[in-house]
Amino acid sequence: MKHPGWLLVSFFAAIAVVSSCGSSQKGTGTQGAGGTTSQGGGTTGGTHTAASGMGAATSSGPISSAGPTTSTSSEGTASTAATSSSGIGTGGSGATACIQNDCQGDADCGACPDGQTICDTGVGRCIACEPGKPCPAGTTCSSFGTCVPSGATCPTDPSGNPTVTCKSSADCIACDPMHQVCETMTSACVACTTSDTGACQTTDLCLGDTCVPKCPSACTTDDECAACGFTGDPAYACNAGTCSQCSATYACTAGQICGPEGVCSAKCGQDGMGSCYADSDCAQCAVGATQCHVPLGGPGQCGPQAAGCSDLDQGAAALPSPWGTVISLCSQDTDCAGVGATLDVGQMLRDLTGISQIGDATLTYPMSVCAGMSVGSGSATLSCGVCVPCREDSDCQPIDVDSIAGQAFGPTGSVSADVLLDEIFGPHDHEVHMYCQQVVAGYGVCAPCPGIVNVCGAQ
Repeated sequence: MKHPGWLLVSFFAAIAVVSSCGSSQKGTGTQGAGGTTSQGGGTTGGTHTAASGMGAATSSGPISSAGPTTSTSSEGTASTAATSSSGIGTGGSGATACIQNDCQGDADCGACPDGQTICDTGVGRCIACEPGKPCPAGTTCSSFGTCVPSGATCPTDPSGNPTVTCKSSADCIACDPMHQVCETMTSACVACTTSDTGACQTTDLCLGDTCVPKCPSACTTDDECAACGFTGDPAYACNAGTCSQCSATYACTAGQICGPEGVCSAKCGQDGMGSCYADSDCAQCAVGATQCHVPLGGPGQCGPQAAGCSDLDQGAAALPSPWGTVISLCSQDTDCAGVGATLDVGQMLRDLTGISQIGDATLTYPMSVCAGMSVGSGSATLSCGVCVPCREDSDCQPIDVDSIAGQAFGPTGSVSADVLLDEIFGPHDHEVHMYCQQVVAGYGVCAPCPGIVNVCGAQ
């Protein structure tokens, strides 16, 4: 398994900063994160001088290749749908896939079993029949789009649970899609068993004969997160109700601290937020915060290796690379309009998921916040205004992956694109949620939340 610290280094390496303002080129840097081994199983599927507090950045919707939009404000058996229901193969009408429970069109159902080659786009499920495609002789089309023997029924109790006593799944064929598998130990028609998870999403587990998300949208214990995240991006800890890298009961590796969003990072400064008395206190900080700037009387703040604001404009590293490749000085947030980072979302998703078929895909991610960076020392200590991605989590908007899907996954609506999107996101919105990874107190850089699809715990 790749260490999560490597993960964010790779994430930062996927970005190059661009600006419509004046700029100067600078060097490289890293930002670490980490975690411990999972307590349970993992997924299998599938310049201006400026003071701090310079005004709130404007909130925006998901970031897309067209730019931001206005915002309206335990373990189980892993589903095999990633291969059996969402794999690429050969099938009916020359189509090449079976995304059985998250299809976008008929092409996504061409390789599905039992003649289920029609996509019911209303529910995203592959079905066998509809008014324009009747069933074979001796069978009829159920209300769920399944060809069943003529006269077959599935009586249910008041709660909608089948009362059929089954010996095999054939006895459950007339039931709804979430009750078409026979659990022979109890003779009940259920959603899934350890050997049949075809009704589950690729992002589901079969737990207690029921399809449940591998990674719940909310949690109360670490055990609930045992299958969360990806090989390169584990999220096995329950932090603030969200599955994350770490929590009060799930520690980071030695030398790292757990942030409020449940992400591990190296300890920067004496307090983990850049407070310092000497450069040695800043040794574990990200590039752009490795020098202690101490005013008379102290304590100081870790910041760039710069004596004054002009040094930042002349090439001193101010942020982890490549967010700091271009520096734009500012006195207020409006000065940062048009400043952004060209982010390779495709590379980021490859690093997070380990799926090598994902191609490079870029969009511009805004750096629209004006933050104060400490420079100088003693009586010469001052705060320089620099455009950065964020001060707090709310400054980091989710990334709309659909906007770059054509670059990353293939032509929009193609089978290859649908398969890869389903493998990563399942039925979730195709968004990568981001949080503000603090460089020091007051500003940071936007990074993907653990597990990608859920917001981080502090948001």
